[in-house]
Amino acid sequence: IYSADPKAGTVTVTGVDANGVVVSSESEAWSELKGAGDLQITVVGDRPVVLDAAAGNLFLPGGKRLQLADARDAKLQQGGPGSDFVA
Repeated sequence: IYSADPKAGTVTVTGVDANGVVVSSESEAWSELKGAGDLQITVVGDRPVVLDAAAGNLFLPGGKRLQLADARDAKLQQGGPGSDFVA
């Protein structure tokens, strides 16, 4: 399970077993994410990508932020296999 917390500025990966019991949880600080608004999240391979469309901010693995023009209506792709790009 991948989740993003704009209040804390973190992205968390939580592993669960077949019964839904948490078996692992690992959070990473993405300082640029702190204070972001309404977020979308997708996963490319095992790498989360987060979008704040209203602000035009795309957050890439490791917490890198790209500014996007005219992104208010943007939607992230569905999760998929590993790749060097995201749509």
